[in-house]
Order: sequence, then structure tokens, then C-alpha cells
Amino acid sequence: GMSSTFVQALTECIQAGATAVSETSGIWADHCESITDKVTMQVQALHGFLSPVHEAHGHTAALWCAFYSGGWPMGWTDGDWYGDFLCPHTRHCSGHEKLRGGNAEAEGVEVGVAGGFPVRAMSCALCAHLKQRFGIAPYALKGMPSANSPTPRFKAMAEYYEEKMGLMGYWDRWPGWDMHPYGVWLADTLWPAQAEEENLEQIVHTIARYRLTNGEIMHGFNWQSIRQLKAHRPGADPSNWAHRICVHTINIQHDGVNMGVCGHACGHGFYYYYGSVEEALPACTRGKLGEWGEGWAEACRGGIYHSAFNSISAAELRTMSKLGVRDVIGGYCKSWWPKCSENLGAEEAQGRMELVRGGFCEPSVWQHRSLPSPPSNPPPPMKLLPPPSLPPPPPPSPSPPSPS
Repeated sequence: GMSSTFVQALTECIQAGATAVSETSGIWADHCESITDKVTMQVQALHGFLSPVHEAHGHTAALWCAFYSGGWPMGWTDGDWYGDFLCPHTRHCSGHEKLRGGNAEAEGVEVGVAGGFPVRAMSCALCAHLKQRFGIAPYALKGMPSANSPTPRFKAMAEYYEEKMGLMGYWDRWPGWDMHPYGVWLADTLWPAQAEEENLEQIVHTIARYRLTNGEIMHGFNWQSIRQLKAHRPGADPSNWAHRICVHTINIQHDGVNMGVCGHACGHGFYYYYGSVEEALPACTRGKLGEWGEGWAEACRGGIYHSAFNSISAAELRTMSKLGVRDVIGGYCKSWWPKCSENLGAEEAQGRMELVRGGFCEPSVWQHRSLPSPPSNPPPPMKLLPPPSLPPPPPPSPSPPSPS
């Protein structure tokens, strides 16, 4: 039958998104690029295809579009987020469900409680519709590089990386196009709503209700919100904001939103705020954050190191190499930085150093590039979360579950 407005808009967005992701893969998927710069490029692209659908159809339109069009087969090794969260394979679908019209599909459907919090997924009908059109997420176009169809350059880089790094696979460790950029885009789009304390609970609950990752959305959202604070609220203490948002995660313990995820996410932001590990570390325990104990502080410090390693450019790696530094981790971590050398980002930085030493990132063969800017005429600033992101007012038929 006729597709609803929401379904039509989502379908068009996924097609546009997958096209943008594929067409720019020669730039963002190059492992000479720092992870921080890569995410910045990806966010630029997201503004082009997510912002219009978000403005017209709300939170889930943008969320599900970003999820379906991402390039994560290149590195998404952390479980099956499509089958666990978006279209849960544990539920029974008859295959005869009908798509709901208008914006009704935007609210999703309740699929139970996870980690103490009610979560929602796409309806059976919407899952079936998108699967028929695009296959299971992610929808990758033919030009998308992967372990099975790499470009010659990426194939050579992967072979060299794996030889130098032992069993650590290039395609597994280079995280492709995951959901961090969406979290960053969401922070840019909602700003300045998240600067106001009264909005934070609703934002956290919306991310938690439609959880789709192991925390990547909250990581990007928190770090970019802290960057926005730095840009637009000079003098604001990022530790104070971190406490104000993470207090809303205390009673949520699922994959996408929990205290550890929130702490790690704020650590990412503290590094970007201060631009130095040394200055950022005290932020993890300043003020009320000090009451949350060592587990929280450790998650936070891990985020600081992770962003620091992610921000080392190929040019900086070349300089380190010329100075005789072979071991990025030993050359970067100070002995008094707790657990720096064990950080997730450390191994990836070492792999990128190997590529630099192998000559893959020399200016003669590779240059840092930016994505083309999205069209001018930026959309007007967003209202907080448009009503479609939460169940709409009850129609005359039975009321939808309450959003609390």
C-alpha cells in the first residue's frame, strides 16, 4: 500500500545517506586520517542528509537513517546491533503487519525493559519494509571498501598493518563509519538545549529509549556538548555539566546508556575542552564528580586518553617517527597517568604509527582532506526534541504507552 510520510522520508534519507557515505569513503576511510578528523568529516556529511529529515519527522527519523546508512561493516565487531536493538530477532513478527501512516511509525514499539529502562525498536512492519528495500542494516553501496572488496591502497595498508600488529585486524580496528558521528551531530542540532539543566533528563531518556549501540551515541553527544560549552559558555565548568547529565544515567544500566558510558563520554569531552591530558585529568574528580568513586573516574580517564590518541595526526606521527619514537604508547603516556598504556585508543595509534613508518602517509601519496561542505542555507536552530521523538498525543484508538 501507500508508504506513510515518515516511512517515505526515512527511505529517501537512507538512500541519500548511503550514497554520501560511499562517495566519500576514499577520504574518511583512509587510516592515515586521525580518528578525530575522520569523525569531524563524517559529521559534516550527516548535517547534509539528517538535518532535513530530523526537522520534518523528529528523533527516530534521523537516528534510524544514520544507523541504516552508516559504513560500519568495516569495524563493527561488538555484537549484532541490528538484530539485538533495531529489529530484535527475539520477538515474533507474523510478516503480515501493516505500516502505520502519517508519523505513527516514528514512535517505534515497546520491546521490553533493558537495564531497568523501557526500550523501543522499529515496528515489525517498518523492519520488514526496510529489509525488503535495503537488506538488513547497514545498507552499503557497491563502492564501499571492506575486507572483501578493498581498494588497492586499503588492501596494501591492511596487509602491512596486520603484519606489523600481529593478529590485530585492520578492518576490525579501523571503526569505519559508526554511530559516534551521529551523537556529535545530535549535540550540534539540539544545542543549546542541553546547556539547560531541565532538558537533560528528557535527552538522556530519549537516547536510552531508542538505544542502538554500546554507548557510541552518548559518547559523541557528551563530547560535542562539552565542546559546545567551551565555544559558547566561556567559564562554564565542564565537570559541572558532566555531573548534571550523568546523574540521569544512575538508574539506567543497558548497553547504550549507563554510568560507565556517561563517564567515558565526558572524558572524551574533557580532552577536547582542555586540549591536554594533563589539564583534563583533574576534571574527572572535580566537584560532585569526586563522590562517584574510582570506577567512574577510571571510565572518565579512559575517555581522555582515547580522545588524545584519536587526535594524533599523521603529521605528528611523522615527526615522532623522525625523532626515533617507534612506540607511540611509550612515547605518549606519562608514568603518572593511570592505565594510559592499556587504553583502547593506544593500540590503534600504534597501528597508525606503523602505517606512517611504512610510508603510506607521506605527503607524496596522501594528504589530509576535508569533505565538501553541505549546501549553505543551514536549517533554523532546532526545537528541543520535536514531538515525534516521543509518543504523540493519544489518538481516539487505545493510547500509546506513556513516555516516562
